[in-house]
Amino acid sequence: VILVVLDVLGHLPDRIRGMQAALRAAYPGYVQVLRHDDGETDWVVQRYVDGTEVVETVLIANAHTHASPDCIGVYGPDSYTTGRNPAYMDYVDSRVVEVVGMAIANLQPAKVRFNNYYVPDYLGYPLITDRREPIVLDHTMGVMQLANSGTDAVICTLVNYSGYPEMMGILENTQITADFPGVMDQSLEAYFGGVSIWVTRVIGGFTMSYYDVNFNGLRDDDSYPPNNFLNTFPGMTAYGELIADVAKEALVGVPYQGSPDLTLKTSVINLPLENPLYKLLLGEAEYVVPGFPGTLWAFLADVIGLTSVFEPTPSFALDHEGQGALGATRKIEMPVTVISFGSAMFTTTPSQLFPELWTGTSPADLLAN
Repeated sequence: VILVVLDVLGHLPDRIRGMQAALRAAYPGYVQVLRHDDGETDWVVQRYVDGTEVVETVLIANAHTHASPDCIGVYGPDSYTTGRNPAYMDYVDSRVVEVVGMAIANLQPAKVRFNNYYVPDYLGYPLITDRREPIVLDHTMGVMQLANSGTDAVICTLVNYSGYPEMMGILENTQITADFPGVMDQSLEAYFGGVSIWVTRVIGGFTMSYYDVNFNGLRDDDSYPPNNFLNTFPGMTAYGELIADVAKEALVGVPYQGSPDLTLKTSVINLPLENPLYKLLLGEAEYVVPGFPGTLWAFLADVIGLTSVFEPTPSFALDHEGQGALGATRKIEMPVTVISFGSAMFTTTPSQLFPELWTGTSPADLLAN
């Protein structure tokens, strides 16, 4: 299993699949397509609707730092121009292939230890806050550490915790940085050795970092003094060091497991595209807004080239009912993977998971749907 985490805002599914295909081509002995018992006839390979084979053993995630070049396209110079730079996108893809090759070249027998650690308050406040109702927090930090089976030298420390890596700000910041996960990585690598990896947990609500709101507390109203650390390198550094300290605490006294079993299962789910504005951009205005207004919108969008922003290609808006059929239910295919590794279980989710969904504490009407 290959896990890659990129210090960028995010990638669209077609780009992720391209990286997986490139890794499969570069390292066929390590990146393989799994075969499944379909329960009826034979062992089959999972495929997307367009026929592409699902590369299940390569998981690619994004830290979601806002202090990175735009790999989605949302921060272009205007509302109609993508913010993605093709040359940079190709550079990221090539770097992924390169670093995976480095990892493969350094494979070694390993033992592993895990902990799900309840993160204590700091100065009387939790390290994260939820900026949108319902206010739900996941206070757990998941930590995994791999060490060489013979020498005990640490190979990797993986930290899975909630908190938006946007301490350096969004629109006003023009400096490129991995934000506080980069500081955490440096701290853990200096302390343990090996490589440190940050994996963003649940941030959909938004789960914000402590310093992001106010270093004196979790409020940004007039009763608290201004946060002089907000959007600064000192603030980002202090918070990253704080997260690293918690990860160190989480591993104290935790024993290693030798030769853990590894199982992986993937299911491709189809998420319905319900946002009416996206449907407009896909050229389906007549079906979203019936009558003359819809026809007029479709005409104007075609004139200014608006629909080219989200062109309904098989790699983006896949649809079991017939790709390209106007008015058909649009669905986006996304793989969901469950990995059992020793006493731990990992799950992947598309996009930003809401904490209330993860913790199971959503309002009843939301859970019902």
